[in-house]
Amino acid sequence: MPYWKRTVYAGKCKEVKKYYSRKHKPKEKRIKREEPTREAQENVNIRKQTEQLRWKLNCNFQEGDMFVTFSYKKEERPDTYEDLVKQKDELIADLRKEYKKQERELKYVYVLETGSKGARHIHMVLESIEPKAIKRCWDRGRINIRLLDGTGQYGKLAAYLVKEKGRKKKEKYGGKTYSTSRNLKQPIIKKELVWERDFFREDAKSQKGYYVDKRHDEENGGVRKGYTATGYPYMEYILVQNGCRSWNIDDGG
Repeated sequence: MPYWKRTVYAGKCKEVKKYYSRKHKPKEKRIKREEPTREAQENVNIRKQTEQLRWKLNCNFQEGDMFVTFSYKKEERPDTYEDLVKQKDELIADLRKEYKKQERELKYVYVLETGSKGARHIHMVLESIEPKAIKRCWDRGRINIRLLDGTGQYGKLAAYLVKEKGRKKKEKYGGKTYSTSRNLKQPIIKKELVWERDFFREDAKSQKGYYVDKRHDEENGGVRKGYTATGYPYMEYILVQNGCRSWNIDDGG
């Protein structure tokens, strides 16, 4: 019985997913799918958004680029979310000018965050630029800069932005969990129908020059398994070009 194989090419990464569809399905009966709860559906949406952001980060950013958090002094905090959005727009305009001075085009991903006690933050991923240039764009509080590593696999950062920051934003204000500039490169996605097997392999197949990213699902050696919305099995894993150590939210490296 044939199955679909989707390969996503994003920067230094190849993401492989094998799955069945209604038209091409295994001989085994599919599992019975109950109507998903609101929480379960929200988790599915979060996974999809994390996946799409991971592709964008891996396509557009590299070692030495920056994850920047712009914080506010207490007295500088905007009174409303609308004011926060306006100040974000001003920040982006100022950053664009700094990049233009270097004959470069600004590319970014951002998430706006409002803490439970009223603290405000703008989280942004940017291409590498001198910290002094960033400082010239922000005088409302502290700036925290963490550099991306050379793996080219920034799934952990994507999950952090979507789950920890974007989810709070969406719950309070609706809309997207994150936003990006329009000039980001998009991943290359290829799908093929594989006929040679009755059932797809459930282990990750490594390739020369790549390693399987075990952080994608640490309990299963990097291979994530589950069932599609139609009740048929799937498996997926990420291949990363050989590089340096993984990026860590806690230590910034």
